[in-house]
Amino acid sequence: MPNFKSTIVGICLAVSSLGLTAFSTLAAPITIPTGLNPGDQYRIAFVTSTIRDATSSNIADYNAFVTAAANKVSELAGLGTGWTAIGSTASIDARDNTNTNFTTSTGVGIYLLNDTKLADNNADL
Repeated sequence: MPNFKSTIVGICLAVSSLGLTAFSTLAAPITIPTGLNPGDQYRIAFVTSTIRDATSSNIADYNAFVTAAANKVSELAGLGTGWTAIGSTASIDARDNTNTNFTTSTGVGIYLLNDTKLADNNADL
């Protein structure tokens, strides 16, 4: 298997406004996007198949939620990486929680689990 570097991002908030399909409906998640070269970096985003309320002021609660959802899918758990929610609280912005702040880093391509490119870089997200 080629040596790809990945940073993973889970989506748990504002799902309906994105109009994305939950990963539980996919036959087999694609964890290495096609068209990349060995050594290319990328991110993966997914929509959880379950929901939770948005009442916590602690971003760690949402990160734990998407991590638990990812770990229920063997292909995602097998990546052995951390997951963060694309979501904000009063004290942290989504772009800082996911380390996709375009003012501090250009970033890399972000893909969905069906191999669709969601964003070219942090500014696109």
